[in-house]
Amino acid sequence: MTNKQAGGVLAQQQKRFDEIANLFDKSKPNDTLDIGGKKIQATPPGSPGGSNLSGTTKVLKSQNLTDQQIRDYAQQLAGNNPLVQKAPNIWLADLGGGKTVTLRSISSSQVTTGARWTIDLRGSSALQKLNPSVKQYEIKFK
Repeated sequence: MTNKQAGGVLAQQQKRFDEIANLFDKSKPNDTLDIGGKKIQATPPGSPGGSNLSGTTKVLKSQNLTDQQIRDYAQQLAGNNPLVQKAPNIWLADLGGGKTVTLRSISSSQVTTGARWTIDLRGSSALQKLNPSVKQYEIKFK
């Protein structure tokens, strides 16, 4: 990968984390993400099978996304770091400094949320600014 390509990947990664921070920021009226050229909306907090009231989990109405589009989105969050399979149905990218991106197709809340994929984000400085006591945020894809 050339330096220019690496810079583009890192810029895209930062853009994705900024978009997610805006999604979780309660002071901003944003409830959508643009994934694969499609606007994907989060379910209302506290709705049945929806995003949680504490604001740490967003459940997206992403039925029109393919599994590959969701995996590609997770890789964009991981940047130059590969998503490595750690267990059946669980992939992890270690971004360094305690920052990780985990993609998984299993979840204890799968029956309730209807989620087929979950991305866990740990240690993101952009997300930590929203609430320093929260160590992990989740995005669930129906």
